[in-house]
Amino acid sequence: MTVRETKIEIDKIHRPKRAKLLPNVLSKEEIKLILNAHSNIKHKIMLSLIYSCGLR
Repeated sequence: MTVRETKIEIDKIHRPKRAKLLPNVLSKEEIKLILNAHSNIKHKIMLSLIYSCGLR
C-alpha cells in the first residue's frame, strides 16, 4: 500500500490491546433462585440444562 509516495508496512502497525474483562459470576444462592423461580418442570429442566452446559 502506498500513501504520499511512502510505503506502509501493515505488519508493523501497532494495534492497542483490548482490556480483558472477567465474566459476571452468579452466587449459588442466585442460581438456586433462578432454577426454583418456575413451577413448570419442563422449564426447570431447560434452565438446569442451560446452566449445566455453561451457557449464559
